Amino acid sequence: MFRYLALLLALSAVAYGEHAQYDEFGRIVGGSSASISDFPYQLSLRWNNAHFCGAALISSTWAVSAAHCTIGRSASGMSLQAGSANRLSGGQVRAVSLVINHPSYNARTIDNDISLLRVSVAFTLSSTVRAVALPSQGQAVSSGVYAVVSGWGTMTEGASSLPTVLQQVSVPVVAQTTCNLLYWGGITSNMLCAGYLAGGRDACQGDSGGPLVSGGSLIGVVSWGNGCARSNSPGVYARTAIYRDWIRTNTGV
Repeated sequence: MFRYLALLLALSAVAYGEHAQYDEFGRIVGGSSASISDFPYQLSLRWNNAHFCGAALISSTWAVSAAHCTIGRSASGMSLQAGSANRLSGGQVRAVSLVINHPSYNARTIDNDISLLRVSVAFTLSSTVRAVALPSQGQAVSSGVYAVVSGWGTMTEGASSLPTVLQQVSVPVVAQTTCNLLYWGGITSNMLCAGYLAGGRDACQGDSGGPLVSGGSLIGVVSWGNGCARSNSPGVYARTAIYRDWIRTNTGV
């Protein structure tokens, strides 16, 4: 199953209090525990104070996430946690006051899967809470370049445990033509693929909306994939550089 669909099912369960589905949230596949000081831009996007997606801090008041996480959801039920690798406690929690989904988001093709979130009170920036740099508009990313994806997503497909601590894994960027062939022509120019063709390391359910960072720059936002860490099924991300001007226009960042 495409991972973002599984996540949406889990989100519906969380909203209605079905804990068996909530337990599908777990951790990065094939990764290791991370220190928040190494990932100070990492945010937990929460619904009724329960983690359901990731996000990345781009200023003291704005964050980037995935549209499939936020579409159809009221800002009043969302909050963001920063400054803690512990999903359950610590850090700073801020209510979300505004959500801007990309106007061209397509739920069928999962194209333009990006959203912006503004918090009601600015985060206090520190060594554990810091904005990630953004690429320039249209900036290219070379295939083979390594990037790090982080979050609190599942360890395996259908996993039934939640990690308390933030996870991270390094994955190589996959050539656009290769990824498009692997996904039967479903990869648009707004998407970026990263992962090992042999499988084994990947983002998974619950990581959606989280950051893919290379060279200190946010090159991607976790979007979708064919299962998690399967062979010939790299992770698919919203290509952040495509949206740089849109981000600036809407946030001033």
